Amino acid sequence: MKEHYLYVMTASDINKQKKLPANLAIICLGDLELDETMIDLMCVPENTDLRTLFNDVQNIFTEYDEWDDLLNDLSYDYDGIKNILIASRSVLNGTLVIADVFFNIVAYTKDFLRNDEYIDASEPHRAPPNIIKILLEDSELTQLEALTEVFIYHDYNHGTSLCFNIFKNQQYYARLMLLKENFDYQQEHFFLLEHIGKKLNRIFAQVSTFSLPVPIYNNLRLVINDLLGEQHFDLSVIKQSLEKVDWLIDQDYQFIYIKPYFQNQHFPNAAYLCSQLEQMWPNSCANEMDGNIVVVINVTLGTTPNTLFRDLAVFLRDGLFKAGISRCFNGILNLKSGYHQAVSALEIGNIKNEMFWYYQFDDYILDFIITNSVNLISSESLCHHGLLTLIRFDEEKHTDYYNTLKTFMTEKYNSTHAAEKLYIHRTTLIDRIVKIQEIGKINLDDWNQRIQLMLSFEILEHNKPK
Repeated sequence: MKEHYLYVMTASDINKQKKLPANLAIICLGDLELDETMIDLMCVPENTDLRTLFNDVQNIFTEYDEWDDLLNDLSYDYDGIKNILIASRSVLNGTLVIADVFFNIVAYTKDFLRNDEYIDASEPHRAPPNIIKILLEDSELTQLEALTEVFIYHDYNHGTSLCFNIFKNQQYYARLMLLKENFDYQQEHFFLLEHIGKKLNRIFAQVSTFSLPVPIYNNLRLVINDLLGEQHFDLSVIKQSLEKVDWLIDQDYQFIYIKPYFQNQHFPNAAYLCSQLEQMWPNSCANEMDGNIVVVINVTLGTTPNTLFRDLAVFLRDGLFKAGISRCFNGILNLKSGYHQAVSALEIGNIKNEMFWYYQFDDYILDFIITNSVNLISSESLCHHGLLTLIRFDEEKHTDYYNTLKTFMTEKYNSTHAAEKLYIHRTTLIDRIVKIQEIGKINLDDWNQRIQLMLSFEILEHNKPK
């Protein structure tokens, strides 16, 4: 007889064995008592139909094989973590939950939501403050973080949970827990929980620190949400959260806003995409926001611009996405400005250069100024009055003074180059410029007027029918 095998035997045949190997499972036909503690023994009536018995055993093996195949096919991302717990709920017949080192709830089966004692209504993904305080005062809890096998934890409320520690980079990272109402943990629960835990360890090893869509491992995601939202934020909390990932408030940052290429398209797996981005760019935090993906990069600690744009272009083309990129800005407290820059760059750039994959705010600052100006005041009210006079004069007299002035200024007041562009003689151009200044009461020697004229050309160009 061999270890780790299942045997079907009569009671008399078992008694004939001089010594039984350890780690053995026996289905005994008839009543029997054994002293060996390392043997799993189940007794059935002696007259049990063997065909029925073998079919039942085969069905049990099939059920566990199908369950294990399902676990092996799950994706190595946050969805895979959730689905492992969901698939294992009926097998273990108990509540499954994963909590990280900061007492944030990473994933759980739905029945966990009925445990009001363990859930903070204001922060459903985090244990209540009173529970955290009790756990922090439990010296046994820290000692258990080093265990690599399944163990039973006796909590403050005289309850027990079956636990398995999850490690990342050889450090304690999170804890998988099985909660049963009657605290009846059998040997099979130890084995099955360890089997699940080892699979979770492999997934967590490949999942980026910030790729889970809950505030785990640090509160960086919450900090970003607070800074982008309208609610008040606590500066001391922001500092503490940044320090946990070695970031500082006054470092340089950059913001990227990513949308699907086609309207009404959704990201197929935002958590996985965020994980990809974070692995691609060190010291970045990506998160889903309103159906899109936002990325905050610590430029001081992170990627060089050339690497950033090269990697981003490949990512966008492969996934059919588009992106807006803010300027580099100093201070995490300016994050909201970076967000508006990135969103505006994408919106304006997509209109002006539809075939581009990404748009930098630096390239569209003038368009941004004009767009936001004409949203408040009519374009005519912002344009130089002399330019509007030239437009009306051209319409009445069928002249081309507006285009002549624009070409002259675009060519940096070089009459020779401007005349060539207009296909007229240089002397003709000079005469026209004199006439233009008279009609529009324009003084090209006035710096303020030149600035207003150039802006006026851009505003009128912006408002042309697309």
